[in-house]
Amino acid sequence: MSRPTLVRDLMRHLAVAPQDMWFREMVRLIRDRSTDCLAVVDARGRLVGVVTEEDLLLKLMRRWLESRAAESESRARRAERRKAAGATAREVMTEPVLTADPALPATEAARLMRDRNVRHLLVVDRDGRPAGVVHRADLLAPLLRPDEEIRQDVEDLLARRLRARADAVSVHVENGVVVLERNRAVDLLLQDLLRDVEGVEGVLAARAAGDQAHDRWEWSPGPRGERG
Repeated sequence: MSRPTLVRDLMRHLAVAPQDMWFREMVRLIRDRSTDCLAVVDARGRLVGVVTEEDLLLKLMRRWLESRAAESESRARRAERRKAAGATAREVMTEPVLTADPALPATEAARLMRDRNVRHLLVVDRDGRPAGVVHRADLLAPLLRPDEEIRQDVEDLLARRLRARADAVSVHVENGVVVLERNRAVDLLLQDLLRDVEGVEGVLAARAAGDQAHDRWEWSPGPRGERG
């Protein structure tokens, strides 16, 4: 069975800025690299913060932010005013930074980004140095796994679960949707297998052919009558 997709399989190159990089240099770097964030590093190359497009755009809002300053303003609004007034990476960056290990499974990275409501996740090595960045769109890649790879993984799963009875079930996959079908009469409830099948990477949905609970689902072979 294939190993799960990890962050290191999906991460992109990450543009890096020293703490003393000037504001205009950061703008040029983001524009020239066609990226939306910069990793800010210290003299040893360790990650200390991140600067995003949104952080830099606050400069255009500086007068508006200053005019709305108030004693009761939130911590987030104070941070925006600080960034809008900044001239170097150290003054504009956000810290601490939400990071991930390269070996983190893509599923866990997706959950982390959703829970923390972030658009990208910086990847660091064991020494705390930037290794790459993962964007939300990057995490969609496992959902495009080829049907044949999915079918093989599901068959491997059934072989472990059913052992000698594995040949009693056929696996059909089309556009990421898996359908389990009995080949012969056997004391086996296909519904009991669906939850495990849905856990296979790339599976978008799992159905049991002929199951009353899913009697609206009809599997049909591909245009050439092929199965799998």
